[in-house]
Amino acid sequence: MVVGQVIVNPIPAGPVTLAGALIFGVLPGLALSMAGSVVGSVIVFSAVRRWGKPLVMRITDEETYARYAGKLSEGGWWFLFIMLLPLMPDDAVCALAGLSAMSFGR
Repeated sequence: MVVGQVIVNPIPAGPVTLAGALIFGVLPGLALSMAGSVVGSVIVFSAVRRWGKPLVMRITDEETYARYAGKLSEGGWWFLFIMLLPLMPDDAVCALAGLSAMSFGR
């Protein structure tokens, strides 16, 4: 479910994570949520690498794109790290990272 939450951007992460905690328990639910988030982010990053800006524009809105595009240059990995903190648009940033020169490993 969390993988889908990352890919389909309008779905909020909070209720999905809470549901996982209620169904599987707090620690297993959190672990599954984190694993799903990583898998979803990798899928989005890889898909944007393959299909480019048209896919990003389908995943994010124009305002988010305008605000964060170009900030993920080769030396901008620190910006990605900051944007992955809670309450930030991390799904959109993972999509935008796919347009950057940033390597998959970084």
